[in-house]
Amino acid sequence: MSAAFLQQAVAENSSKHTQLLNSLSEFDGIPDALKEQTKLVDDIQSQLGECEDNVARLFEKTRKERRSADPGIIPGGLKFSQVFRGRKEKEREREREERNKRLFAEAMAEETKERERQASLEQALSKAQASKTELLGKMRDYDDIMGRLDALYGMIFNGPTPGYPKEDELEQSVQASYSVIERTRATYNSENEGLEILIRADKTFKECQTKLKDAIYWATALAMLAGGRTAEAKETSSLRIAHSLAQKAQAHVREAQQFSPHIRTLESPSIARELPVRKENDTEFHEVLKASAAELGNTYSQLLSERRACADRTSEARTAVLEAEQTVTERKKELHTLRKATFLEIVSKLKSGELSEPTELDFEGMQDAPPSYALQAPSAQGRPPAPPNLLIGKDDANVAFRQLSTNFSVAPAYESGSASPISTYTATSSHHSSYVPDYPPTTPRTSRPGGGRPPRPLPRVPQSSSSMS
Repeated sequence: MSAAFLQQAVAENSSKHTQLLNSLSEFDGIPDALKEQTKLVDDIQSQLGECEDNVARLFEKTRKERRSADPGIIPGGLKFSQVFRGRKEKEREREREERNKRLFAEAMAEETKERERQASLEQALSKAQASKTELLGKMRDYDDIMGRLDALYGMIFNGPTPGYPKEDELEQSVQASYSVIERTRATYNSENEGLEILIRADKTFKECQTKLKDAIYWATALAMLAGGRTAEAKETSSLRIAHSLAQKAQAHVREAQQFSPHIRTLESPSIARELPVRKENDTEFHEVLKASAAELGNTYSQLLSERRACADRTSEARTAVLEAEQTVTERKKELHTLRKATFLEIVSKLKSGELSEPTELDFEGMQDAPPSYALQAPSAQGRPPAPPNLLIGKDDANVAFRQLSTNFSVAPAYESGSASPISTYTATSSHHSSYVPDYPPTTPRTSRPGGGRPPRPLPRVPQSSSSMS
């Protein structure tokens, strides 16, 4: 953008810019007020949560003290030995009852006080949330005005700004920050997706270990000649399920590696490679299954290690995304402030006369080039573009220009049965031309100054040999 265009754009949008700034001044301090109100609401909610826990605890304490203070509600009532007792025993019982009643009264008072505090916090939270809702509404208006201001600045200052290299540097910095956000978000999404798949693999491995333990239990029972066919059937069923779950867990790990290349390949346990089969009269089969369980445990330990590493990478990627977003926000604010100061500076210079408003002379040589009248190449569909209207005149400047018709629909048709390409094109493209002459179209011979060459004769249609004979 040239300096003249920049000054013209600022001059034309000066009143709109002033109106937006006046509207924005009505919402000064709204972002900071909303931040403080949000912090207040969070603080009250935290206190209210602690108060609710205290009320629940004090309620249990009060109920316990009440049972101690009122012997009438003790299950079983008074024992027979408590009815016949001496004076000292009665005095000790009276002191105990008074102490229990005092403790009950204190617990009741403490619970009542905490309940009053809870009600006060609930009322304060309601008022704070109402104020936050009102501030949120004002913040939406503030964001709308800021968006319109940013759009105005973008329309004027986007691209190279002559005379203001700092603005160009900040604009490129903002664009580079957006590229960083895209990269960090892509990394976070990949690591997070891989972590979720590893969590599913962890759950599948646990189910596999449970089924393999069941199979070991029934294999041990068969080794001790207990259980019979029922134990053998349950052992086989547990092994099949464990084998399927182990393969499924391995598939989860391979799927997670497609999202996060940092995930290492796990050792494949024997239960995942093949289904263990009991040989006939094999009394040591449970030992084989125990070895498979140990291998599965080692693989699961590797999975837990990869899951923790992936969780750490996901956390780091999330932190990088938040930092990149914060950087973009700060740079956008800086760019907004600089563009605002630049806009006001140009307006001030225009008003003081230091800069003059651009005139038509300032834009000479900057207008768009005149339209080209060269015929275009045929389109991809094989159909040529519509011919332009041609202006042909004499050398004498006083002679008016005459416009030649380009409608050649009056050309004689071919003698053969096929239609002329020109007439076919005219019929299909007549709706593209908005110019329709009011006078009969003339031929090039009558319209050309000084006459011209006679029109060429139409080509003869070749005749077949049968017709010639």
